[in-house]
Amino acid sequence: LISENPGGDIEAFITPSVLRWARERAGYTVEQAAKKMKVQPERVRKWVEGLATPHALHRGAPVG
Repeated sequence: LISENPGGDIEAFITPSVLRWARERAGYTVEQAAKKMKVQPERVRKWVEGLATPHALHRGAPVG
């Protein structure tokens, strides 16, 4: 789902299953994906479990 917020920024909402798929497709462990995105592994785990939502600022590097 993609939407535009009141400030004009585009937001993309990615489901936990898509995050898991992308990580696994790239062949990354949670730790490797976290390092690529410059976040703590626990944050990636929370995203994949649906306990938190990634923010645009967490896009340190694409997975893949």
